[in-house]
Amino acid sequence: MIITVTMNPAIDRTIEIADFTVGKVNRIETSKIDVGGKGINVSKVIQELGGHSMATGFVGGATGEEIKKHLKDKGIQFKFIDVAEETRTNIKMVDSLKGIQTDFNESGAPVAEKNIVALKKCIEELCNPGDLVIIAGSTPCNVNHDIYLELTQLIKNKGGKVLLDADANYLMEGIKATPFLIKPNLEELQRAIGTTLEGVEAIAKAGKDIVKRGITHVVISMGEEGALFIREEGTIWAQGIQVPVGSTVGAGDAMVAAMAYGLEQEYDYEKLVRLSMAAGTAAVMTKGTESAAREKIIEIEKQVQLISL
Repeated sequence: MIITVTMNPAIDRTIEIADFTVGKVNRIETSKIDVGGKGINVSKVIQELGGHSMATGFVGGATGEEIKKHLKDKGIQFKFIDVAEETRTNIKMVDSLKGIQTDFNESGAPVAEKNIVALKKCIEELCNPGDLVIIAGSTPCNVNHDIYLELTQLIKNKGGKVLLDADANYLMEGIKATPFLIKPNLEELQRAIGTTLEGVEAIAKAGKDIVKRGITHVVISMGEEGALFIREEGTIWAQGIQVPVGSTVGAGDAMVAAMAYGLEQEYDYEKLVRLSMAAGTAAVMTKGTESAAREKIIEIEKQVQLISL
């Protein structure tokens, strides 16, 4: 089974404005509402690819109920911890003329300690040996940076494999528990290690250094430059594909989803890399945080070019 953990889900409102100007009245051209949060985004893409997952995390208030209704309508299973605090709402502003996206993300309200305990118990009960557990995104504002380390240890003790997609201190703390896979983007990796990386070779070396810590897969997304897929056996550079940009939100989540789905289906490694890169590229072409159509992902998969480093 694939389990996704989203400690800080959201309702994402994506608006389009042509030629956004600071300090002026700007007219919204289009507006789109999606349920989001990195783990939930992963569950949506897995569903689109033909797989199944169980989503968990914290939800609260009217926005939390809307998230549950959306997932139920989609046929995605979930077992959330209900909290008193209202689930956050994020604004994604896309300048359709300049092709620039700006995000306005709420931090996420604090949660009670009893809720954190309940989530750990929920994950422990859901997880069985061999399960893939995606831990992704930010956390409520009062949660300690070592929470992903604790969850990774808990899941490994149950025989599960952790796919971690987090930023900065959450990423570095999580790495200490040697998850099965990590997927930072380049900016997140640089923040985590405190060093600017210039060029693909330097980025690949940083990824290889992390693999030496016992992590099986390191996937580093690099925007238009594509992504590096690094493991002990070698490094593959999946070249970036030029596509029209609908929204950059959820591209990394789509890559993680495809990795999880492909691992569960026991795809060979090159197919796994191609599917992951194609899912991320298709997500860029899609407005909002809705998942791209499976047909589009399969079409792009044929175009992915791989270079062994």
